[in-house]
Amino acid sequence: MSGDENIVSFNGARSSVQVEETNYEQKRRCAHRNLTLLEARRMVCCNDCGLTVDGFDWLMMYHKGEITLRNNSKHLQQEREHLFKQVEELKRERKNLKAAIRRNKANASKL
Repeated sequence: MSGDENIVSFNGARSSVQVEETNYEQKRRCAHRNLTLLEARRMVCCNDCGLTVDGFDWLMMYHKGEITLRNNSKHLQQEREHLFKQVEELKRERKNLKAAIRRNKANASKL
């Protein structure tokens, strides 16, 4: 018995595994916003770069986005309230200025 009996030669055999050219730079820059959830395989695949994203990583990415959205929403609501207060103050000033103009016109006509 020689050791060559257990060796299988792959020379000339067609490979069943195909290797694609991948652009890793593009995958690193991809935000993975366009995803497909493969329920049967329990996988999350990015439709833009073709990368299979870890489910937990995607969940964390989604969660961070939601927190950012919530914080931005709170900030915008506060800014909106501040601007409404400024508008009300300007309306009050406008009303006071109109009254002052009327008073000055009435005083000017008396002279």
